[in-house]
Amino acid sequence: MSGSSALTLGVNSLPANELSQTLWVDLFPWLDDYVSDRAALLEPLAPSPDWWFSEAPSFTVLEVDLEKVLSELASLYIAHHAAAVLRESFPLLSENLPLAALGLDTRAVTALSRLTTDKAFGGLLTHTTAEIFGVRGTSEQTVHDIVLNLLVCAVMTTPLARVETAEEAVAPPAITALLDDLAQLAMWRRVRGQDSRPLVTVEIDDESPDSIQEVAARISALTPNDLPDTDRTDAMDEIDNLFSQLDERESLVLRERIVARMPQRRGAIGAKLGVGSGRVGQIEADVKAKLNAAWVLDRLDDYFEVTDGWAAAPGVAAAKKRTQTLLEDFESPNGVVALDDVAEVVTMSRGELEKWLAWCGVVVVADSALTRARRISDLAVGALEAVGSPKPVGELVELLKSDRSERSIERALEADDRVALDGGVWRLHAWGSADSVGEESVSSDETEAISEFNVGGDGIVRRKRTRNTAKTPELTRRVYRSGSTWRYRLTVTSDHLRGSGFAVPAGVAVAAGCERGETIELESHLGVQAVRWTGAQPTFGTIRRFLRELSAVEGEDVLLELWQDGTFRVVRPAIVHSDIDPLRQALAEVGNREPLRTAERHVVRILAEAVCLDGEDRPRKILRAYEDRGEDVILDFLEAAWRRGEASEIDEADGKDASHD
Repeated sequence: MSGSSALTLGVNSLPANELSQTLWVDLFPWLDDYVSDRAALLEPLAPSPDWWFSEAPSFTVLEVDLEKVLSELASLYIAHHAAAVLRESFPLLSENLPLAALGLDTRAVTALSRLTTDKAFGGLLTHTTAEIFGVRGTSEQTVHDIVLNLLVCAVMTTPLARVETAEEAVAPPAITALLDDLAQLAMWRRVRGQDSRPLVTVEIDDESPDSIQEVAARISALTPNDLPDTDRTDAMDEIDNLFSQLDERESLVLRERIVARMPQRRGAIGAKLGVGSGRVGQIEADVKAKLNAAWVLDRLDDYFEVTDGWAAAPGVAAAKKRTQTLLEDFESPNGVVALDDVAEVVTMSRGELEKWLAWCGVVVVADSALTRARRISDLAVGALEAVGSPKPVGELVELLKSDRSERSIERALEADDRVALDGGVWRLHAWGSADSVGEESVSSDETEAISEFNVGGDGIVRRKRTRNTAKTPELTRRVYRSGSTWRYRLTVTSDHLRGSGFAVPAGVAVAAGCERGETIELESHLGVQAVRWTGAQPTFGTIRRFLRELSAVEGEDVLLELWQDGTFRVVRPAIVHSDIDPLRQALAEVGNREPLRTAERHVVRILAEAVCLDGEDRPRKILRAYEDRGEDVILDFLEAAWRRGEASEIDEADGKDASHD
């Protein structure tokens, strides 16, 4: 069994005399803090505006879905009371009650066995949810299940009755959970067409006895083909069975709205059914609920989406964001990504990849994706690097398929110091030092700077490919350094809020201390935070508990802080009004905690340190560093402060300390 324990279901059906008549706030003293603005977190859960002060569970169950209320309370408790001792938060629970009364699944039982050897509530209630998060292998869902079932026991008059309902385990919980996990992993590998790929890999010392070496070899040889292949057939049968149970109206809404390539308007469907658009919306919600509740779909993911013919989980928007993150890891300083590099790490065919990039709005020129689109000059410079030869402005317009006039692009290039006009064609300045292919490499003692380009016998200039190492934090967009701490600025999405893991740039993983092929855990006050780099892209585990603690909403920015001692935090960035000095706004953007109070003499130093230019104070150098990273927002602030069409001010500032060059 996975997800919440089945024994939590049915609370709504209990008679009122089996539910506590004690006020909610007396059952759970921490609810006493939910007044004034915080009351808004609880008010939507029941009709009465202050139900937690005036009602008992035995009354609330008559008005609302008690299971939903308890689930929301569990989420609130985890988000806002992680440091509270459970005994103080659930004072009326008996410490002698056996843990079996929680009715937990095998994963949660295994987690509790690692937390305490006590088989009664007493051993659990001495801990905090932060400590439960700290148990190895514990997920947010497991912690939620534990807290939820504590709430269930607390609102019942006889929680011991749940022990009689629980099935007797036929194997240790850890073994049962392991077998379940292997079965689900095998199912996923089959779906991905990886039937012969090993399920697990065991690494042991070379000095281990031969018998142990053989054990490790047998475990590492286990593949999905070795497990019963019942999932796929059962899944299709279940989908067919699900669809067959839909009535005529539900089937019409499914065909013409939910899975249609061109969804019909609700009003049009309502006209066919003889109902209003509001009723069509209700039918649509009911069908989606049935789909999401289906066992087969839940095992793959609790949400999936099909948009314009693209299917993705958890959604197409998240897949688009993941693609953008992947491209950033491969991009050159001019925002050029060779599609050959990307094709090596994705499961799409080359044709599908190009179609997907086009759907994502990514410009592709000469088998290269262009990631910088802030200005038309960025795209033009990227196109020049992609084709590798000088081009007149007319050809650049054709390559970019731009609706901009030739003159507007030419004016943009004239103001860009990365390019030069030579005999009517534009070229990159950096090509001037390109090495001829076949030449012996020049040592650093013989030249001031090694060229980033090679020029082939065909005259095409190509950037040298250096994919052996991960992109460093100092070259990664939206990653900033402050002392020994790295901060990654992240925009909250609906997937973050619902608990999905998410891809991050390679530079973020490196800043966290995670190398390719590794999985690490960072410490935090809300338990460990997993960082994995076992696939093409590094990923972070869910940060939902941190976002709930901040009451973060979709669309706002947060900072993921990665400390040198291996700790992790999620904090809100400072907010600076738009009419404040642009440099102060830039400070807030890089994560400075007090952008308005920072002394004037430190502002430039902090902005330089954020992109690892320690000691640098020349505006032009700092501007170029942010430009090379593609930091569009910060560039706007810096240009507003330093340029404003007055290049002489920058030149004067740069000339004050020429000895730096």
